[in-house]
Amino acid sequence: MGFSTILREIVEVNSEPIQMERFRDFLNRIPVPTSIHIFRLEPLRGQALLVIDAPLVFAFVERFLGGGERKLIKVEGREFTTIEQRLIRRVVDHIFQELERAWKGIQPVKAKYVRGEVNPQFARVLQPEEIVVVCNFEVDIEGITGKIAFCYSFGTLQPIKSKLYAPYQVEETTDPYWQKQLEEIVFSAEVELKTYLGHASLKVRDLLSLEPGDVLVLEEKVDEPLTVTIEGLPKIRGELGVYRKYKAVRVQEFVQVKE
Repeated sequence: MGFSTILREIVEVNSEPIQMERFRDFLNRIPVPTSIHIFRLEPLRGQALLVIDAPLVFAFVERFLGGGERKLIKVEGREFTTIEQRLIRRVVDHIFQELERAWKGIQPVKAKYVRGEVNPQFARVLQPEEIVVVCNFEVDIEGITGKIAFCYSFGTLQPIKSKLYAPYQVEETTDPYWQKQLEEIVFSAEVELKTYLGHASLKVRDLLSLEPGDVLVLEEKVDEPLTVTIEGLPKIRGELGVYRKYKAVRVQEFVQVKE
């Protein structure tokens, strides 16, 4: 959606399976030129890479400059010009915003830009034999396809490994409309409230011999607070009284449920 907005064209983005490999093998697959951006995910330690294929870079630049819809873009063996680097930085900043948004439910992070490179030989921010986690996304801009990849060090993700293994993540942001609707449903729900004056234990023979006028002695004292239950669970303790000719209970305290 973000790419479609800034380019005013239909852009399709599809995620590919996550890969784990050596950092050396990852760099060896990157052709020249490629738009490589080194960044940090604060507060996580270490550096990561954002790699954008050259065809996508030229497609983005051409759209920003008002170019037509060319299905084939020639990738020249040269470095990107200053104008091209500045224009592609707009795309990188947008990707970082979406990256922070995607990470918010797992671990709040801030993507801090370090520098950009064209040749993968100058992007050796990790040891060649270090294990990295690579997330690839295939991007299609009106028939022009390319990949955008994130490369994270395994050591960077190690402190939050348990969070990444969780089956699902809770979305912190809430929709005000749905929140209001849920509140109205919950607040309008009816619950059963009962007040118990007391209790007593009787044998069956005594129960069968009861007659009108007999007095039952309860185990509770008169000055003790009454227990009020909501849906069968004790929630309130209060004092018995009369309010506008109705029997009532004045709330004295709320019962703390032990976990």
